[in-house]
Amino acid sequence: AALKVDLARVDVKAAGEQLGLSVAAPGTLNGAVALSLGQLPERLTLADALPKLSLNEAKLTYAAPSTDTSFDLHVSQHDRGLLIQGRGNVRQNPINLNVKGGSLSALLDSDTYPVDGTLRLGDSEIVLKGQVGTTATPITAQLAVRTDRFPLTDEQTLRDVDLQLDYREGKLAIEPSRLRYTDRGLNLDLAANLRTRRGKMKVDAKGTYKDKPIRLNFTGDPPLRLLDGPYALSARLAIEKTEVGIDGSIARPLQVQGLDLEFSAAGPNPARLSGLLGYPLPDLPPYSIKGQLAREGSKLRFKKLDGRVGDSDLRGSLALDLGVTPPMIDADLRSDNIDLDDLGGLIGAAPATGPGETASTGQKQKARQEAKSPFVLPHEPLGLAAATGKLDGTIRFRGKHIKGRAIPIDDLRFVLKLSGASLKLEPLKFGIGKGSVSSRIELDTNNASAPAGKLEGEVTRVDLRKLLGPFDISDDSLGLVGGRFKFWVSGDSMADLFASADGGMFLLMTGGRLDQTLVEVAGLDLGEAAVTLLGDDPTGVPIDCAYISLHAKNGITTLTHALVDTRDTLFLADGYVDFNQELIDLVIDPKPKDFSLFSARAPLHVEGRLADPAIYPGESAWLKLGSAAALGVLATPVAALLPLIEPGTGQGSPYCSGLVSTLDRARKP
Repeated sequence: AALKVDLARVDVKAAGEQLGLSVAAPGTLNGAVALSLGQLPERLTLADALPKLSLNEAKLTYAAPSTDTSFDLHVSQHDRGLLIQGRGNVRQNPINLNVKGGSLSALLDSDTYPVDGTLRLGDSEIVLKGQVGTTATPITAQLAVRTDRFPLTDEQTLRDVDLQLDYREGKLAIEPSRLRYTDRGLNLDLAANLRTRRGKMKVDAKGTYKDKPIRLNFTGDPPLRLLDGPYALSARLAIEKTEVGIDGSIARPLQVQGLDLEFSAAGPNPARLSGLLGYPLPDLPPYSIKGQLAREGSKLRFKKLDGRVGDSDLRGSLALDLGVTPPMIDADLRSDNIDLDDLGGLIGAAPATGPGETASTGQKQKARQEAKSPFVLPHEPLGLAAATGKLDGTIRFRGKHIKGRAIPIDDLRFVLKLSGASLKLEPLKFGIGKGSVSSRIELDTNNASAPAGKLEGEVTRVDLRKLLGPFDISDDSLGLVGGRFKFWVSGDSMADLFASADGGMFLLMTGGRLDQTLVEVAGLDLGEAAVTLLGDDPTGVPIDCAYISLHAKNGITTLTHALVDTRDTLFLADGYVDFNQELIDLVIDPKPKDFSLFSARAPLHVEGRLADPAIYPGESAWLKLGSAAALGVLATPVAALLPLIEPGTGQGSPYCSGLVSTLDRARKP
């Protein structure tokens, strides 16, 4: 910083041994200096003049109304030295200066100049004592700063300051000192102890940040290394049971550029830091991660990320551009093995908490509450509005192998795009049963009532034999499934999204066998009812083709068409699922093609809460779906879905193409 004063007038007057000097700058600076030269020889040299030069008195007045600053300085001769006194105001804070120094000739000619005095600014006191070098002699000084309160800005304040500094031989040491720093804007209150030990600066601090306890331990190079760098440091920060570590160096510390740092972070749940950081973080199990931290202009780069989240591994890189509003994120993340339970928090569900599973104390408590709930769908708010607006950018993720609770999923891929109030997952794709599910989710959180958007996608060649392999079902029980779906939804929890759904789904399966084992896999304990529905053939009923179409309106999903075609029986279904109350009401109706089978097979009724439905014999669904006209309209959608389960166009399929022909004949007069 530099002070520049444009002098409008400088007057010099000499009378005998006395020399007078006056200066003026309109509205800013006015002053006068009176000097004594003593008896000078006829041939004057600087070496002759300096010892004889003395200061009688100097007065200066400085005023800067724009910064509410004014200062009067008075310098006089005192006990063979100078007495420097000043008084004024700096931004309405009173300032007082009282310093004793050596003579004027000593200041101009000696190698060192002694000073001893105090500077008071408001309630603050700075004590200065030492030798100031005037030529090549190193400065030696001791500086003590004491204050109860020293405002830095309108929101930032230093309090309870007792700072002891010792400068000698070009090095600044901090004697055991303390201070307290508060920032009302950040809601930060931090009390710190500082000292220099073995050539390193050490800071131990604790306090609160946004009303949460915080602890900081810092070790770094001596303070003066901050001026030119590189500056080596090691820091540990603890907050909300989360530990963050940073080790390395900064090439240009005052500009926070040239970062060469290793970082680590570990905690019970990233979401606990969302409110503290001001950015949305996902709800996940306990995690630990490490990597490299660098800065390029306004971008922070987290490179070579490597860690674990719950029972899943995580690697990749992330860049955060803080030079734009809102900040821009760009991330590439990947995992070799993901435990699907670890992602439960993303949909408002707790992770699994059984033996061998990783979960925090809070997540275990949440899991116990979910176990007691009569609902299947999570009601926990997803915080979709908080996930948008604070950050823009793209997050790409790929998980090779997914460990599910029962369903084998692999090759999970998604691209999350954030832009203003818009959140998009395009695509969200994963492999399942040697097939795939590819979808696209788009949500707008700018909706006044709740986030709203749509979900659409395709199910392609999913082999149910692979999908349900963990249930030890015979290969003959299952076939290939394909389909399409599209729903419009709104809400901020999975329960709300399901309860608001409008749209539909079409599914087609070819091959397989309807038997007791397959029914049990659906979670239904049919008992003797299975015999009523399927007959008493222990090998089950071979499935030629199965077709289901669903229509959703305001969260009530209705079976518009549902049939399973076998060699001798056509199974029909009718009913609905109400996701507002999580209720189900379905009728499964077998229609034997051979009249002799009627006595062996009867309708079945599934009714009650989704979590625990009741099953008993019920009324027929034939009135809705049994007519030839009603069956005939199914030929077109069934044919359209064939390419999703059969290679090529699906022509020549021994299963569903036969059903298409039958349905097509049914609609012809």
